[in-house]
Amino acid sequence: NVFDGSTFTLYIKGSHSRLDKHLGVFDQTILSNTSDGSVIILMEAQGKKYLMRLTLNDIIKQQSRYSGITFTYTNETKNIAGYSCKKAIARLKDGTTFPVYYTTGIAPGNAYTDVMFKNLKGIPLEYETTMQKLKMTITASSVDLSPVPASLFDIPATGYREITLKELQQKEGK
Repeated sequence: NVFDGSTFTLYIKGSHSRLDKHLGVFDQTILSNTSDGSVIILMEAQGKKYLMRLTLNDIIKQQSRYSGITFTYTNETKNIAGYSCKKAIARLKDGTTFPVYYTTGIAPGNAYTDVMFKNLKGIPLEYETTMQKLKMTITASSVDLSPVPASLFDIPATGYREITLKELQQKEGK
C-alpha cells in the first residue's frame, strides 16, 4: 500500500512537541506549543511546501471524531521498543473500536497533546488508525530519551507558502 514504510517521529521538550510524518507521497511536520496554544503544520508534496497556522482548539475541532473516546483496559501485555505495554480497546462515539498498546514507563510532560489519546492512562506505542480508507498499524520502533535541541521547534521563516485550513480543504476537494 502507499503508506508502507511510512515513519512518524515524535519529539517532546517542555511545552513543545514536534511530530514528523513521512508518508511516502508527502511529508508533514506538526509543531505544537501548549504554553501559547499554537500549532504550525508544515506540508511538502510534489515539490510544493505549505505552512498552516492553527491553534490547539482548531486541532480539537478537526479531530472531533476522537472527542468522547473511551478506553477499556485489558490485562494483555506486549513488549514494544523495550517497554512493557498494556492493551486497551479504544471506542469512538460512532462505535468504531481499535486496539492501543500503551506504556506508563514514559513521562512526556505537558507537551503531548494528541486529542485521540488525551484520556489514555499512558503513552501509546502501538495503535491502529485509518488514513484515506486504509487501515494502518503505527508501532514505535524505538524510544530515545536524550535531550532534544530547541532548534527542532523553530518555525521556518522562508521556503513555505502560507495557507489556511479552508484553502487546504479546497485543494483536497473537501
